[in-house]
Amino acid sequence: MTNAQQPAHPPQGPPPGPPARPWDRGGAGAPGLTPGSAPRPSALAQAQPGSQAPPLGRAPGSAPLPLRPPLGPVVLDLQDAVRTYPGDPPVEALRGVNLRVRAGELVAIVGPSGSGKSTLLHVLGTLDKPTSGIVRVAGFDIGTLGDQDLSGLRSQHVGFIFQQFYLIEGMSALDNIANGLLYRGVGPAQRRQRAGEALERVDLSHRADHRPSKLSGGERQRVAIARAIVGRPSVVLADEPTGNLDSKTGRVILDLLDELNRRDGTTIVVITHDHQVAARMPRRLEILDGRIVRDSLAVAA
Repeated sequence: MTNAQQPAHPPQGPPPGPPARPWDRGGAGAPGLTPGSAPRPSALAQAQPGSQAPPLGRAPGSAPLPLRPPLGPVVLDLQDAVRTYPGDPPVEALRGVNLRVRAGELVAIVGPSGSGKSTLLHVLGTLDKPTSGIVRVAGFDIGTLGDQDLSGLRSQHVGFIFQQFYLIEGMSALDNIANGLLYRGVGPAQRRQRAGEALERVDLSHRADHRPSKLSGGERQRVAIARAIVGRPSVVLADEPTGNLDSKTGRVILDLLDELNRRDGTTIVVITHDHQVAARMPRRLEILDGRIVRDSLAVAA
């Protein structure tokens, strides 16, 4: 769904940066954040190493889903964000977008091809900067950061789920997930332990040693989701997460995202062209011609 004027998605992991960055500490001492303003940790983040969390998945006759947890601080904040690509004439992909997403939200951003949703994904994920306006991710103004600092911010605070999965064929499911922690200063043993816990959360422990080619499309997307959450990011951005799946498997993946949000408080933003997918989310934003034209949260208010 990437527009022709926009850069292609990079590999999942950022390039290596310094082992310690200001945002490693979070809260006080991090630029743009004040004490107590860091996003609240999810239940998964609070779990002790080796603790057992219930696997996700809605089996027939299972207990009702828990209520969604209270919302936390703002993790994504866009103020009059504009992104213009040079050309003749220039292409205005984003035109004064104002948007706030709080910790614990499950949001869909829906729009047709060419509406600006891919550009918005790139900006939210710190893969691109606005031409003008302010974009803050986890409290950090991305317009003031260089490439190395953006890589560090992305590795600590943003998880990605892509339509094409982007799994490494030469690695097992477990190692693909552990690879998501490669640039976070986590030792090999702990990486594999946390990867195993994340794999269990998506109910795929029994496929830990399988390579991607031995997994179904739905299983590969579950591995990709586990990789996105293993680092306990402030926000997970899901780019057309059901686009390569049949309708039944797609519903299972949406159920999984819903349960991650309800049970762990994981903040998730789904980018999609599919209004049926967007309808599954508690909050829906419609983007058209580079502008947010409807926000169900504002309508409800």
